[in-house]
Amino acid sequence: MAAPVVQSLADVMAELSPGMQAQTAAIEKRRASLGTKYGAQKTALEAAKVQGFNQINDQALGRNAAFSGIPVDEQATYLSTRYLPGMQQLDIQQNEEDMQLDERSAGIQADIFKTAYGARQGQISDLNQWNQMVYQQEAQARENELNRRASAAESAANRAASQEPAMSPYEVAMGYIS
Repeated sequence: MAAPVVQSLADVMAELSPGMQAQTAAIEKRRASLGTKYGAQKTALEAAKVQGFNQINDQALGRNAAFSGIPVDEQATYLSTRYLPGMQQLDIQQNEEDMQLDERSAGIQADIFKTAYGARQGQISDLNQWNQMVYQQEAQARENELNRRASAAESAANRAASQEPAMSPYEVAMGYIS
């Protein structure tokens, strides 16, 4: 059995990224459409401005003020109360929507990181458990070898103790003489 492999965090994240690409692509597609969406709304405000100015001019004609010049005060009031705040609001909305998309994208990246980090921690834990198991097996093998050697030495000692002791030459000679 081979040791478990611990991948780098970048490798684990690379394995997880394809699963998140569809979400990221959808976010980027939506971001690309923001310019069109808010551009159309700004064009509508431009058209409303032209219509507002025309209405101001028509009203000036109705008051017989046509020969006194363009009613700049009324146009400035229209610009400051309707047109410019509307344009500013659109810019704010576009920026907020763009930031929300950034937050979503960052959330996806954070999820990838958290998942990859957890997977890597699991790999490290598996490797540590495997190393501990191998160490225990090696320790048990060393202990078994020591026990085998001790048992063999004890058996040899028991055999030696149970055998009759060898007689010295003097004892042999004395045995013949007697």
